[in-house]
Amino acid sequence: MCFRKISIKKLPLFLSKRKSLAKFYDKNFKSVENVTTLHNDFRDFSSHHLYVIKINFEKVNVSRAELMKV
Repeated sequence: MCFRKISIKKLPLFLSKRKSLAKFYDKNFKSVENVTTLHNDFRDFSSHHLYVIKINFEKVNVSRAELMKV
């Protein structure tokens, strides 16, 4: 496993970029039917290392396994 050394000084920059991306995803997933963004209430406290969505697979008529193959 390879880990990059990250300077503590650069941490605010990384967190800022992640927060910006999370806001971008929030804005753009809002108009996507059958997709719900999760953890919106914790955006101010999160490091945004993951972005979680919930997909209604029944309504999109595709299984999770099928989606993962794409």
